[in-house]
Amino acid sequence: MKYLTKKDINKRIFGLEQYIPGSESVKDLSIKVTSGTSGYGPTVIVEKSAVEERTPRYLALLQNRLLRIGSQNANAYSSVNLALRHSNVKMVLVPDAKDLEHPGIGKIIQMFEPTELYSAPPSYMILILQRLKLKKPFPFNKLKYVFVSGGMVTTSLKDKIHALLPNLLECINEYGSAEGGSIAFSCPYLNTAYEDSDIPTFHPIPTMNIHIINPDEHSGIGEVVLTTHELKNYRTGDAGKITTEECPCGLKQTLRLYGRIDYDIVSCAGAIFTLPEIDKIFSSLEETVRDYRIELKDVFDNLTLHGEITIRIVPTTHVDTPEQFKKEIVEKLARELYVTPTRTLEELVKDGIFFQPTVLLEDEIVHGRKEIHLKKIVS
Repeated sequence: MKYLTKKDINKRIFGLEQYIPGSESVKDLSIKVTSGTSGYGPTVIVEKSAVEERTPRYLALLQNRLLRIGSQNANAYSSVNLALRHSNVKMVLVPDAKDLEHPGIGKIIQMFEPTELYSAPPSYMILILQRLKLKKPFPFNKLKYVFVSGGMVTTSLKDKIHALLPNLLECINEYGSAEGGSIAFSCPYLNTAYEDSDIPTFHPIPTMNIHIINPDEHSGIGEVVLTTHELKNYRTGDAGKITTEECPCGLKQTLRLYGRIDYDIVSCAGAIFTLPEIDKIFSSLEETVRDYRIELKDVFDNLTLHGEITIRIVPTTHVDTPEQFKKEIVEKLARELYVTPTRTLEELVKDGIFFQPTVLLEDEIVHGRKEIHLKKIVS
């Protein structure tokens, strides 16, 4: 178990220490990382920029003891580095996956008395909170702020977090990438303006050059691309839309994120499926549906494009009338899910654009490091 203090941070730089080609040292860097999946070389997060422009609210709210859970990689440690160097936080507890499996972890966290929690990804945090909820006494009674990155924080996910943490003041979401660092941040005014929406909404950091490529002609949703001093036209793989609107905080750009292309947002047979909208429907079915995955596929039939939908369902209990259960799932999803600005899935099925969805009842859906609930199947 690692307890990190300001004294520790003065001795070394956490994470993966590398040099920019041609430079003499990493004195001015917080961290230098690459995700290894983009094909790009390692890039840098400059500490001065991070402190002054990228994470001011995160640093301002850190006041006492920070608990950091989630991925133990270089980008994760940059959040710890910044907290210890540039905030009022006194100490950081950084348990790894093995620590969190220890039967005494609840007591250790309770003794630490965390006031702030930083987690990436959010699904991992929910799993840990649910597991520790059973511990007596509950070790998170003094938590005031939760900072989340590395995944979409929908309204239903925020509701779960607040239900698990009744004394929580605010759940704050940041949008970023391993290659580019922080890209956009949530704002209290935006949170209020879009509180009924399941689409994560941010202000792009002013120094970031963000634009959308290949936007859909109806929705305006396309791939988020950013350019920084270190990156040029970096394709994030995230689907989003940028609008211009005045905000009381003084910023004028709003970025709305719809998730990962081909996972959190999927185009199929000319329709757009978004995970936040689907998750909202399945959240209302949580008493009967424990887990789900929707698989979409483009199918050509006599040179005509159709959409094929397979819905994999893990019921919460044994289903006595499986065919009726499947029928109710399909009818609810088709009736409530809008896949174009004006048309539901039910209407597109009636018009023959989509085949009637197929429901498969499963004992378990195997997920990787990230839970996949929406997926495009490519033949």
